[in-house]
Amino acid sequence: MQSEADLHTMMKMPPNIAAWFQGNLYLLTLSGYSADLFTCAKPGELNDDPKFRWQFAVDMIYRGIKCGLMDVWDGANKSRGTMDYSLELVKKLAQFDPDSDHVCWVGPEIEASDLCQALIERFDATSPPFSVALGFGVRGLI
Repeated sequence: MQSEADLHTMMKMPPNIAAWFQGNLYLLTLSGYSADLFTCAKPGELNDDPKFRWQFAVDMIYRGIKCGLMDVWDGANKSRGTMDYSLELVKKLAQFDPDSDHVCWVGPEIEASDLCQALIERFDATSPPFSVALGFGVRGLI
């Protein structure tokens, strides 16, 4: 049987990043959040450089949308599952600094998709320590 460290190495995702991403996916199963959720982390959990956090947030949201783990709602138009709208949001996130308070960072809600809900439930990834098996499932998607 392989150790958890071996499994994380095979995933090619550092354990702190895997835990952070799984924690955010779990939060999305509880409620919709704005994109600025993905710029937040506990001290020492991620690189503290604001430019890194910005790029990292855009990357993770893009990957979550493309692989079907996240849905985007814009409120009035109920754009859930509409890839064009979701990718437009990602483009805006890449253009506007999270500290600018641009509506793209605080307006549309990102929610867990049905696939994400099912994975969180299947691997019982509702609290730390997060599931290494879920990490493999997610890594296979992104």
